[in-house]
Amino acid sequence: MKGTICWMGRLSILALVVGFAGEAAAQTWGTTVDDFNILANTQITLTGVASAPVVVPEAGISPGAGPATLTNASITTAHYNDAKAATALTEAGTLDTSLNGALTNDLGVITTFTSPILIGPGVNRVEMTGLGDITNTDATINVTGGDPTSIVIFRLPGALTLTRTNIIFTGGVLAGNVYWQVKNDVAITNGGAIPMTMPGTIISQTGDITVSSLGASDLNIARLISLTKGVTMTQSGGILTIQNPTTGGGAGPVVPGPAVTSCDEYFYPAPATGATGKFHYCMTSAGTARIRVYNAIGDLAATVVESKAAGVNESTLNTARMAPGVYLYLLQKEYDNGGSSISKTKKFVVRH
Repeated sequence: MKGTICWMGRLSILALVVGFAGEAAAQTWGTTVDDFNILANTQITLTGVASAPVVVPEAGISPGAGPATLTNASITTAHYNDAKAATALTEAGTLDTSLNGALTNDLGVITTFTSPILIGPGVNRVEMTGLGDITNTDATINVTGGDPTSIVIFRLPGALTLTRTNIIFTGGVLAGNVYWQVKNDVAITNGGAIPMTMPGTIISQTGDITVSSLGASDLNIARLISLTKGVTMTQSGGILTIQNPTTGGGAGPVVPGPAVTSCDEYFYPAPATGATGKFHYCMTSAGTARIRVYNAIGDLAATVVESKAAGVNESTLNTARMAPGVYLYLLQKEYDNGGSSISKTKKFVVRH
């Protein structure tokens, strides 16, 4: 699949820019940095191809003067050494410092990144000493447990190289409450056969951040902040999606249920290899979740319709009889109060 917008049969596939919400008690989150998808100190370089341009909603450089280097790419709202970018970078530094605060669950030091990683409510931190190069062949790391109040901080005292590894959170954790606190360079690459997701906010304290989507499958990347250097993103294979894991509200606790107005929407496990898979999403109030699943040529493959309460929800799909391949889905929320919304097209993979 190539391009920001492609057509497959009767269904258009759109590259997503997904918003996330969730407050956290151990973070000092500024309202200005919250607007940025990418924030760099020196330079931003974005490269796509003509059929697959890279699109970033909002990015900034400070104190570097810019502009960003763009090849088949665009930034909808750019800030080059202006007051907003400077304020955002200052707030990002304050955020980074705040992540060193008090913990609820110290998960200790790990030297191998194995699945699953079990977390709880409150502030969870994983010290990844000696774990600077994570290379898995189309592997999925499951981070399970917790709830919408959980904060998860992965802290690396060196560099981080993450290759062909899909990170999936289950149990209600919001992407806006996930942090990767890295001392040096960050390099994230998907050159594999399955979609790769890197949720949360990535902060490099002293290094560059490099993101590459080189294979046939997509790469969904989180918010990127380089406090002292630059950010480079390259798309030459699958679609490179820039998420916006909005945190908002700084230190206030998350209230489960109706107060959670948005959260990460995804299908897991990725890929689905067993008899069932699950759609994860939030409802702002009680209503009906209507999920339509299409095969690669746009034919309707399955429909799930369920009544749901406000808050974090999941719907189950029987994948046992589904042919292996890529599937697309639309999530429509019809609220009892008369409101409604429909997601952009998302996809998942079935393997047996």
